[in-house]
Amino acid sequence: MIFDYRFTYKAEYVRWKGKKRRTVFLNGIKAVEIEEVDSAAAPAAYRIRHDLGGHEDTHDVRSFKGALWWPVFLHKDPLTPSRFLALASSDWDRASRLLDPMSRTFYLNASSADAFMAQRRVSPGKFWSEIEPQEKRAEEDASKLLFCEDRVFVAAGDPLWYANLDQGARRYEVAIGHSDLDRSYMDRPYGVGFFTPGPDRKTRIECGRRALVFGLDEISMLPHLVEPGNEIKFLSEIVSPGSHNPRAPAAAELCVHASAENLRQIAWKRPELRKKVPELDDRSPGDKPTLLGDKSLLLAFIGRQATLPERYETLIEEVRTVLDRLAVHEPLAEEDDEALAKFAS
Repeated sequence: MIFDYRFTYKAEYVRWKGKKRRTVFLNGIKAVEIEEVDSAAAPAAYRIRHDLGGHEDTHDVRSFKGALWWPVFLHKDPLTPSRFLALASSDWDRASRLLDPMSRTFYLNASSADAFMAQRRVSPGKFWSEIEPQEKRAEEDASKLLFCEDRVFVAAGDPLWYANLDQGARRYEVAIGHSDLDRSYMDRPYGVGFFTPGPDRKTRIECGRRALVFGLDEISMLPHLVEPGNEIKFLSEIVSPGSHNPRAPAAAELCVHASAENLRQIAWKRPELRKKVPELDDRSPGDKPTLLGDKSLLLAFIGRQATLPERYETLIEEVRTVLDRLAVHEPLAEEDDEALAKFAS
């Protein structure tokens, strides 16, 4: 399925007979492809049942081209390709929240390059466009959607157990969700909006930063971490496992990304923290965090422990726990020790 992906990009120009560089945001269109397959090409890797407080819901996570694909819902109903394409045609702002939930390939109310050039006289050779990176992002966004059996799926990674502490009820509510922190659907004007099964992004970050996320084969670790007096309630179960082999470090990597994102959210409101840990202010909003980058950020944070106020001690211990989880799958290298020494100096 080929359709037009609309996006905004930045450009710079110099007016006719001018010298000063000026910035403008323009809208572009890129023809992108969403693959369409049948269930034979994308077999079910897992069938998961969720207890949704009074009723149950069962869905399939499918496997295709080495990725795991999770179903998308719109207001509790499965999202169909025809519904998505109709929305993309009539209300691109809403449709783009599925393709680009973190607004990296953003879209603004701007003019096209042709319309801009018709209104501005630009010096020859003095127009510099940043359209190519946005075109690549548009292609990447579309590659993460799949149409299968009249359903829309997104590539969202391995299924993981998320243990969320309900302090009022004194219990851990444990549910299965995917491992992609990019999946966040803020569709408030229209109610629930787009969503994928399992915990929402806020809960995934909260569980991840506390290292309370587990692979399917790691859930036996949870009872050893539960404080006395708290019970465990499972809200999900795998009723039909497929032949997919989950990635052993998936949960630990999710914890690293969640811990780093939690630090960035805290630092956004605390300039004094960004001053002490400059790495917290050193990422373009258009860049998707990498495991190496987020791991380095956590190392930088705990490496400056001596310069941070006491109120960050609990947070530092949480970060250490997350790094310890990752070290089980990826032992701390010598260069990490050197990095810690550098940050502490």
